[in-house]
Amino acid sequence: MISVAGLVLYILIFYVTSVNPARVNWHTVFWGIALQYVFALMILRTQWGYDIFKWLGDRVTEFLEYVMAGVLFLFGDTWYQHFFAFKVLSIVVFFFTFINIMYYLGVMQAIIKVLGQFLAFCMGTTPAESINAAANIFVSMIEGPTLIRHCINDMTKSELHSILTSGYATIAGGILGVYITFGTESPLMIRPFLKDMTHSELHAVMTGGFATIAGSVLGAYISFGVPANHLLSASVMSAPAALAISKLSYPETEKTKAKKDDFAKMEKSPEHNIIEAASNGASSSIKIIGAIAVNVLAFLSLLAFLNATLTWFGDRVGIEGLTFQYICSYVLYPVSYFMGVEPDDCRKVAELVGVKTFTNEFIAYGDLKVLIQNRKDLGNYTDFFNTTDWFWKDENVVLNITGAVLKGGFISEKSEIIATYALCGFANFGSIGITLGGLGALAPTRKSELSQMVVRAMICGNVACFLTACIAGLLYKPF
Repeated sequence: MISVAGLVLYILIFYVTSVNPARVNWHTVFWGIALQYVFALMILRTQWGYDIFKWLGDRVTEFLEYVMAGVLFLFGDTWYQHFFAFKVLSIVVFFFTFINIMYYLGVMQAIIKVLGQFLAFCMGTTPAESINAAANIFVSMIEGPTLIRHCINDMTKSELHSILTSGYATIAGGILGVYITFGTESPLMIRPFLKDMTHSELHAVMTGGFATIAGSVLGAYISFGVPANHLLSASVMSAPAALAISKLSYPETEKTKAKKDDFAKMEKSPEHNIIEAASNGASSSIKIIGAIAVNVLAFLSLLAFLNATLTWFGDRVGIEGLTFQYICSYVLYPVSYFMGVEPDDCRKVAELVGVKTFTNEFIAYGDLKVLIQNRKDLGNYTDFFNTTDWFWKDENVVLNITGAVLKGGFISEKSEIIATYALCGFANFGSIGITLGGLGALAPTRKSELSQMVVRAMICGNVACFLTACIAGLLYKPF
């Protein structure tokens, strides 16, 4: 019931703050939430649905392990000493190359067309909005808008806001996508539609981009120990959520020029053969992994400086252990609580949401990885020694027999799953400038309009992920 209350609360807040509440299309909002619910019901409440996605997640994990052939050749047996640089970023290169080959072969277009038609049929959205929402399950945020570049200059404010928000609700956008836009031949699936889009359609395109995980970083989060099956389901569930929250916040007020035959207008790959597709994919990923590396380095450094500063001030006013995470654990407590997180875990999940929102999701998933591993280590300890001889000390767990300390403690499996869904988005303040730069380059005449909507879009993108997390909290049960 708490998760249901969270859903209702977010819908009411965004209805009241909508740019035009009277024009909200409740059909789209209802079906967006309904599709999420049905999909989550299948994955989280049925054994066969869980088994299917568990099998898919295991196969993806197994597939990504082939990257070790290249890792061992380049970096040798000591690669694990630099796990993030040598394993995580190598997975991004491998998967990005694979996706580019699938795009050249036409496989991606076929899958995206079917998914886009399904979303359009259920939710009543236009072809470009629906194709983009489906495409962003596999490719990144700026890649989607690049596909519809020629339509941006003629878009309404509602369409522009839709594109901004959709981008902020997915993982693969912004930090990664801008570099793709400026330096590579990325997929341009819906470029022919941009010049005729309304503001609401463009806003929906952005929302769809930010609400899902692109394949190029899916493997990176799996390598953190985040459950692959839930990452896959979160990415798919966020596509209708993004459209729903976009149309609630920025409803359609103009007459669209979209036609039913627009589904056949996706652009083809620019490569001439499969070797060129593989080579271009690998080369394109250089800027992606560079963007990931420098952003993680920069934000971790800034976060350490901020925490040191806060701790210094806290010590002088009698507040021990004052950090950015500590502040977020209280300020964002209601966010995690209304997603259905276990009460004892709300502060830790609130910390993760704060880190993701104010820095980026890579750092947040890295912190989640520690909590997941700690829970597993505690389980191994209690099983091996057949004991519950451990205790909490501040925020850490101390294992009496071995003397080991699990720094940061742990959270329940349910809370881990909810956090996986909540963090599955690119909505953070650091991405605002990147998004404006990327879309401003695509449509320089619309940059002022984009800048007026970018904060609203970022918030909408975050909430699209929170809606998915609410439904996960509502329906989750262990198997």
